Amino acid sequence: MTAPQSRTLNLGDGRPAIEVLEAGDGEPLLFLHGAGGIVAWEGVLPLLSSKYHVYAPLAPGFGASTGLECLEDQFDLFMHGFDLVEALGLERPYLVGESF
Repeated sequence: MTAPQSRTLNLGDGRPAIEVLEAGDGEPLLFLHGAGGIVAWEGVLPLLSSKYHVYAPLAPGFGASTGLECLEDQFDLFMHGFDLVEALGLERPYLVGESF
């Protein structure tokens, strides 16, 4: 099992700072966690990182991510996903979502 690297991604002034877990090589895959967060790097994520470069951002309010006050509803969370793709510099990543 490969342990992920953790980094902070700043989305800009007055915007959230997002903790992103990353591991693996290959095509980019964005993993969006559910309401339970990413408790630990276990389960399916090591399997995905064996084939893809997995980006697993923690949503505002989870882990070291800030900016929960920036999300008023599900639409804000939806748009936040596009902000992440842009800030990570990803083009057409595979997308895996859980819950939410």
